[in-house]
Amino acid sequence: MFKIMLASTAVAAGAALFAGSAFAQSASPSSSSATKLSQAQCETLWNQANPSKSATLSMSQAQPYVSDFKSVDTDNDGTISQAEFTKGCNNSHVKSSAAAGSSSGSGDSNQ
Repeated sequence: MFKIMLASTAVAAGAALFAGSAFAQSASPSSSSATKLSQAQCETLWNQANPSKSATLSMSQAQPYVSDFKSVDTDNDGTISQAEFTKGCNNSHVKSSAAAGSSSGSGDSNQ
């Protein structure tokens, strides 16, 4: 009788661990996925990254905002146009704000 109780306890514990593991795995991808930005958010970030209002962003200008420069620079010219930036926003390659502590050499300090 003791062996049966021990075996059923082990099965119940194993099922609980499995269920917890499955839950953790299913919750993980949604928590790490990037959020698509609205058009207004995208335009605001473009203006923050491009205060001189030039036609394109250099890699150093885009770095605090863009998570994967090569994916956003679709024409591979080494710069990001506003159209490429907007497409990057739509594909979740643009961050909702500039990375804290990153340095683009602009000399601007917001601390």
